[in-house]
Amino acid sequence: YIYFTKARWIDQDYNIMVVLEKDALSRLVGEVTKKMHVPLAVGRGYSSRTQILEIIDKISEYDDGEHDNLILYLGDFDPTGLDIERSLEERLNRESGGTAIDITRIALTYPQARKLPPNPTKSADPRAKWYVEQYGDECWELDALPPQELKDIVENKIWELIDKQIWEKAEAEEENGQEELRIRLAKSIKILKKEFGIGGDA
Repeated sequence: YIYFTKARWIDQDYNIMVVLEKDALSRLVGEVTKKMHVPLAVGRGYSSRTQILEIIDKISEYDDGEHDNLILYLGDFDPTGLDIERSLEERLNRESGGTAIDITRIALTYPQARKLPPNPTKSADPRAKWYVEQYGDECWELDALPPQELKDIVENKIWELIDKQIWEKAEAEEENGQEELRIRLAKSIKILKKEFGIGGDA
C-alpha cells in the first residue's frame, strides 16, 4: 500500500498518550485511540521499568518542548488502582530525564464509580486503611463501565484537548495527499502498461 499521513498532533497543544490498567479492555479502548491517532499502553498492574521507559520513549517521540505531555489514565477505583496511578506518575517523572509528564485519571473517577455496582474493599490490601478513610469500604472495577460509555469517556476527553480547526486542517491535508498519491500511482501504472505492452486500463 502507498499512503500519505500527517501527524494529527504535531500542531496541537498536547502530546497525548492513553495508559490502561487492564489488558482485557485494550481492544475496546484501542478502537478509540486508533481513530484519534493517540498511542495506547497497557500497564497490566504495576509497570516494569522496561514498560516505564517504553511509555517515556513513545510520549517523547513528538516532544519538542512546546507541547504539554499528558497521559490519560484508566484504572480501577480501589486501593491498588489508585496506587498504581500514583506509582506510574512518580516513576515516569523520575525516569524521564527532566521531561514533565502529567497524568489525568479519566476513568474510573469517584463520581463515575459511585454510579456503578460496588465491591467490598479488601481489608488485606496494605493500602486499604487510607482508602477506607477517604472513600469508605466500597470500591469499583473499570470493567463495570458499559463498553460504549467507556469509549465515549475516552473519545470525549481527547476531543476536549483538540483544537478542532487545526485538526480539520491536518485531516484535509492528509486527504489531499492521499488523492495526489492515487493519481500518481494510476499514471505510473498506465505508463508501465504502455511500456511493457500490458493490456487493460490503469
